[in-house]
Amino acid sequence: MTEARKHMQKVLESTGLYDFSLGTILQSEMSAYEVGFSLVEEEIQKLLEDLFIESASAETVEEKELAFRYVPSSESLAVKRQMLLARYGDFAENSNFTRFQKLLLAAGVDAVIAENVKENKLVVTINRLLGISLEQAKKELLTLLPAHLDIEIK
Repeated sequence: MTEARKHMQKVLESTGLYDFSLGTILQSEMSAYEVGFSLVEEEIQKLLEDLFIESASAETVEEKELAFRYVPSSESLAVKRQMLLARYGDFAENSNFTRFQKLLLAAGVDAVIAENVKENKLVVTINRLLGISLEQAKKELLTLLPAHLDIEIK
């Protein structure tokens, strides 16, 4: 029984005017309404799940990914969620290597970042691409990492 039907039946029964016994016309009408109620409740449940990346459907995760990447990653749904969380995460902290490491995942790469103090630049060494092309990864890294720093991508 849907929550809407339970609520509606409870309200109507509380008036003392309605009989919901089996076989009554009112019982049949409530069963018919329940079909519509269940469709609405399913859609509301989907909307609630899609509010958060952690519980969003595969379609919603791909829509969010397409907001910044023309070709979605071919990685698993779990990895895509990690990339989105890294991309949309809280970056209130100052620019530092911890933050930069999170941005690497957001850019779709399993990589290590190091500072080359002598040449005053960051060096990103890519270990593995997370379902995207090298060209796309470089583009996203250059978009996400600080523009005022020289960046070398290997």
